[in-house]
Amino acid sequence: MQFFIYSYISVLVLFFVIKVLFALKGRRMILRLFLHAVLGLGVLILINLTSKFSGVYIPINGWSVGFTAAFGLPSVCAQLLIQIFFL
Repeated sequence: MQFFIYSYISVLVLFFVIKVLFALKGRRMILRLFLHAVLGLGVLILINLTSKFSGVYIPINGWSVGFTAAFGLPSVCAQLLIQIFFL
């Protein structure tokens, strides 16, 4: 189980570095990072609202919201894959 946690964190860090590098290329870095965080949080809420139909639920706690705000949509996708395949 520890392996999955460390691999999940390392993949998220890699996504965050790639995201920041792409954001630095643009002129509006802060706006892009903010919009990606809002998009990720919106998708996280949407997944939890449709959990009755899909059967997949991502618990909303400090870790999931923090990772989603920092890493955006890739974090939500990673959390969703973990919920589907491992739990």
